[in-house]
Amino acid sequence: MLDLDPEDVKQTFNVNTLASFWTLKAFLPGMIKEKKGHIVTMSSVLGMLGIPQLSDYCASKAALISLHETLRYELDARYKCPEIRTTLLLPGFMQTSMFSTVTYPTSPLCRFFFPSLQPLEVVKKIIASLDNRHSETIHLPFYATLSPLSPLAPSFVRDLMQWIVGADHSMRHFKHE
Repeated sequence: MLDLDPEDVKQTFNVNTLASFWTLKAFLPGMIKEKKGHIVTMSSVLGMLGIPQLSDYCASKAALISLHETLRYELDARYKCPEIRTTLLLPGFMQTSMFSTVTYPTSPLCRFFFPSLQPLEVVKKIIASLDNRHSETIHLPFYATLSPLSPLAPSFVRDLMQWIVGADHSMRHFKHE
């Protein structure tokens, strides 16, 4: 956290959080007028689980989760638009160039329980959600489904899990592109 340049923090929040906020402000009036649409919010499992050296990223993704939840209730209660659907994505690590310098555990056990995702897997889930026309939260892969339970676990359990998967040191060699 102390290594972060204020401009980098602003950029992270501008890209990850404020861009969604301003896009919603631009397109939501038309959706409300038509009383239909589907909003997809791309957050991250790291919005629910913090890891060292990603405080700005994790916080910006947590803000997206809150924005999504608030929007869902506003659409139903305030705007009376339950036909405007919302989908929240909480993927784990995706194999993209942004995180190409991150260190991941190489043990077969970790790769089995905490696999990385191909972007195409996530896109397929988004398309399925749009086709189904339901509001939903998508956790990918399986371990991401357990992320909402993490705050309920004692801190030593969370610490042990972070140590097992190597999260405490995964960002050690991370470089911004």
